[in-house]
Formats: sequence, C-alpha cells, structure tokens
Amino acid sequence: NWMNHLEYDWESPIFASFLRGLADGRRLLRYDARGNGLSDWDVGEVGFEAWYADFEAVIEASGFDRFPILGLSQGAASAIAYAARHPERVTHLILVGAFADGRRDEEGIAQRKAMATLIRTGWGDENPAFRQLFASLFIPGATRELADAFNELQRRTTSAECAARYYEAAGQLDVRELLPLVKAPTLVLHARG
Repeated sequence: NWMNHLEYDWESPIFASFLRGLADGRRLLRYDARGNGLSDWDVGEVGFEAWYADFEAVIEASGFDRFPILGLSQGAASAIAYAARHPERVTHLILVGAFADGRRDEEGIAQRKAMATLIRTGWGDENPAFRQLFASLFIPGATRELADAFNELQRRTTSAECAARYYEAAGQLDVRELLPLVKAPTLVLHARG
C-alpha cells in the first residue's frame, strides 16, 4: 500500500500492533514502494505497471518459494495480479480495504481531480487541516490520538506531489479481468461503508 515507512511503521499507532501480529512467529517481507517511506520520493512512473514490477522484483529478490500475500488498499491490485500470474507460488491471498477497479465514472473522476488538487496544495502545509480531512476519510471516527498519528504518517511517508500522483493513479486501477484467474484461497476484508 502507499503511505508506509519501513522504520516509522513499527512505532506508529496506525500500523505497529498490526505489524507485530503479522510478524509473530513468521518471516514478514515488506518494502516501501516507489515514492514512499525510505524509497526515493522523486520518481518518474507511478501507476499499476510500475507498482507491479516493483512488487514482483521484491518477491524475486526475497528467495521465497511459496507464500501468502497480504494486499492492502490499492496494493491489492499487485497482489491480485501476482496471484493470477504465479498461481504455483501463492498459498493464500488476503485482501484488506481492497478494490479491483478504481472509480473511473464521471463523479469519481471529478472527485479524484478535486482531491488531487487538495493534496498538492495542503499535504505539506504546517497547518494540518488538510491532513486531518484526509485522516477522517481513511479512519472515520478516529480518536484525536489516532488522527494525529495518521497525520504524522502522511507527513513522514511522501511528498505532496507524489501523494497526489498516487491518488490519481489508484483511481485508474483495473484488474477485474485477473480476478477469475486467482486460484489461491482468498479472504477479503473491508470496512462497512
């Protein structure tokens, strides 16, 4: 997914307990995607093909043979594609807050354009008002502490320009044709609403 930071996530109230649970008794492989965390923030291509190529390269470099994959948010598209293209390697697929198709209808395009403008102009501001708006979209009803932690995660993980480009590219995702090709047992988890 985007907005992660390999080091900071282990102390952040957003991901720390989740990561500790995932890693308990297992070997956990994670990476910061291009434009995020410890990876370069000033990147050329952002979008599905680039994200998938990076995902596949990390897996190939890991030496893992057969493994489960957890795909979060727009990261699920790469997880779905990998499971469809390499069924012999994926034992299980877990998708959380996932989508196979970004909103490409007229309303979705208009919302994405407006949000990308807000991201570009408000993400890096000293005033956290925009980041708080963004936090409330991702974590409705969050406590003040959790919203502040999400604001800090945004600040530490990427630039305003890269965040806007990620947001726009995620809205263009479409891996629906790959869904019937996934053979691994799959668990899909999603928040209501």
